[in-house]
Amino acid sequence: MSKVIQTFRNLKKEEVGRLTFDDRDDRLHLQSSAPPGIDRRFRTEKGAANWWESNVDPETGQRMKRSEDS
Repeated sequence: MSKVIQTFRNLKKEEVGRLTFDDRDDRLHLQSSAPPGIDRRFRTEKGAANWWESNVDPETGQRMKRSEDS
């Protein structure tokens, strides 16, 4: 069963992502609402939050493009 740990919202208060914990695999799942979507797994809440802040546009929930991603 998944439990919501944190919800990420933009300035308009729209949900753009969420961090959940799933008992089945004992990991945190970071998911984005925006297509094509993000579904990453982490062992710590801090690691997930740091990754979100560094890699995701807080307004859209989409992964930010970086020059090395090209």
